[in-house]
Amino acid sequence: MKSLLIAAADALADGPAADLVALDLAAGSAGALPAGAVHVAVAPVEAAASAAGLARAMALAPAGIVLEGARSGRDVTLLDARLAVCEAERGLAHGGTSIIAVASAEALIEIGSFRGASARLAGLAFDPEALERELGAPDAAVSELARGMVVLAARAAGVPAFRVIRRPPA
Repeated sequence: MKSLLIAAADALADGPAADLVALDLAAGSAGALPAGAVHVAVAPVEAAASAAGLARAMALAPAGIVLEGARSGRDVTLLDARLAVCEAERGLAHGGTSIIAVASAEALIEIGSFRGASARLAGLAFDPEALERELGAPDAAVSELARGMVVLAARAAGVPAFRVIRRPPA
């Protein structure tokens, strides 16, 4: 399982310590992508801030979007459509922005739905901290089961599996 660091711009000053780095715009603003960050994290597609966050993210022309709280492959398909519009509005290559979906606890019920959800899907991620928040308490057995399900779903979708690491703002 690869590592995916999600952090604010100022927390990335020491350089990335992960296989993939995503800028967390919710933790602060950035005028440009910091060195090493090629993806930008956005709120779940059903969140009120999702459209505005995606617009802010796409203004940075990232290589990819990290979709937090993905509930199923349908969320990835919806983000794919929104990305197509954003790319067209900004004159970016159609399909050039990839998606890494961070599976929510709800996603575990429909974990197989990520396969075939979008040609943009470039990874499926497990976030142990988010799972713990969703469950309301730590549960090592459930966390290990969820991790395994994400790994299997990623393999079925033909994409790498990631474990989310968060670094607080400096």
